[in-house]
Amino acid sequence: MGIFITDGQERLSVEVPDWRESLSWAECYLIVYKASRLGPSGFDRFREGQSLVERMLRTSVVLSSGPDFVPLVHTAERPLFEVVRKEASHGCVSFDSPDSGLLEELENLQHLRHALKKQALHRRYGRSPSPEPQALLRTLFQGKQIGAKPLGFVLQHSSHACIWRWGEFGLHLLSLGQNKRSSIRFVEAAANELDVELIETSSIHKIPAW
Repeated sequence: MGIFITDGQERLSVEVPDWRESLSWAECYLIVYKASRLGPSGFDRFREGQSLVERMLRTSVVLSSGPDFVPLVHTAERPLFEVVRKEASHGCVSFDSPDSGLLEELENLQHLRHALKKQALHRRYGRSPSPEPQALLRTLFQGKQIGAKPLGFVLQHSSHACIWRWGEFGLHLLSLGQNKRSSIRFVEAAANELDVELIETSSIHKIPAW
């Protein structure tokens, strides 16, 4: 078997309920890995699937939901497969090739985290907390859902963006891009490098179950 690719807008409406407000222009695909027609799905279930994720994320940045839902920033300096596998229950977002605007917002997130720690110390000692710095990506994670506006910003300032999730397909992802090529180019590159078949289907119901 291999990597199944199908339209992901139905799933996107679950992950990002207000996606039509800020992401109606985006292409979205559901990406699922199956090692065999009969048996479990999921990039996490098989060594080949893990290798595919490691290749897909080789130069990526991953954002996961941290304390108070302020996103944590993870870079390729650590094994990103372990990050997405651990954080997919709450949803996490990966992206590649961030431009200067997105890099600035990642720095703003770091400044916000430091400021929130200082605020907690000030409150503990009865001092007035200092104002919080602005961080556009602060609202990326909203409980177990993703905010459309910050996700749209990520997508406009990077080559593609992915939402990683657990579900009936094991560890799978929704891949978003400004067009189909940008949405799946990184998947194609990983599949070609590891000699894995790409299988495009017309709907989610065409992906084999157990």
